[in-house]
Amino acid sequence: MNLSIHFIVSAILAIVLYPVFGPLALIAMVGGFLIDVDHLFSYAAKFRSLNIKKAYSYHRNCSCLKAGKDGERKGLMIHIFHTLEFLVLCIALSFYSPLMLIFTLSLLIHLLLDLINGFFIFKRIKAEQATISTSEYYWNKLLLKHLWDKISKNNRV
Repeated sequence: MNLSIHFIVSAILAIVLYPVFGPLALIAMVGGFLIDVDHLFSYAAKFRSLNIKKAYSYHRNCSCLKAGKDGERKGLMIHIFHTLEFLVLCIALSFYSPLMLIFTLSLLIHLLLDLINGFFIFKRIKAEQATISTSEYYWNKLLLKHLWDKISKNNRV
């Protein structure tokens, strides 16, 4: 997803939430826009570089989702703030804190935007995503395939 879209949607959410939450509404910018810092973390871990332009270009071209030439999944990246575990943790904490409620709401909107974007992107490219990720590809394809494989494997006994 284009970062400017995440920024604009997060800013609109912060403006909408401001009358209710006051300055805490700015947390929507963290959950909806700055959450993509995990893309930089994964790029830095793989390439040992903090070059923001190269990391943005790499992820913009969905290179982080493509398997290697031999079909191996070793080149795939995990974006820690886009994982199911992180989302579940945020949802659980949102019951105890208005700050986390705002953060989780903006995170969910961010992931929804990624899902919508992925619907169009993944029709054009063949990609795989690590099964821990809650990216649009995980929700659309791998989760269902993984569950089906488990069911099939258990029924073959």
